[in-house]
Order: sequence, then C-alpha cells, then structure tokens
Amino acid sequence: MPIVSEDTASAAVRACQAAGIQVKMITGNYALTAVTIARRMGLGQTEEVLAYTGHKLAQMSD
Repeated sequence: MPIVSEDTASAAVRACQAAGIQVKMITGNYALTAVTIARRMGLGQTEEVLAYTGHKLAQMSD
C-alpha cells in the first residue's frame, strides 16, 4: 500500500467533503491517535470525531 503524505490526504478529505461525501477513516492506530490524525486531516470540523476500537467493532451488529 502506498504511503500518502498528510497534505495529500488532507486535500483529498477537503475535496470529498466539498462534493458532499461523508468521509470515514479506518486505521490500526489507538483510538486517541486516530482521533488526533482525523482532526489534523480536517475531519470533525462540524461534528464529533468518533473512534471505535476493534473490540467495539466486533461487538456491533451488521
């Protein structure tokens, strides 16, 4: 998987949001780290950033 710079990823997030696309992020980081990264990339500007651990996801139903 290619590594994308934060600037490139942030620009992609902004473009998606401008087009009305609701952006979701999946990462293997700890929840607090994931929230921090999401905010730096422009997610959560108008709503709360939610982070679910793998354990929480496993408990959710489809």
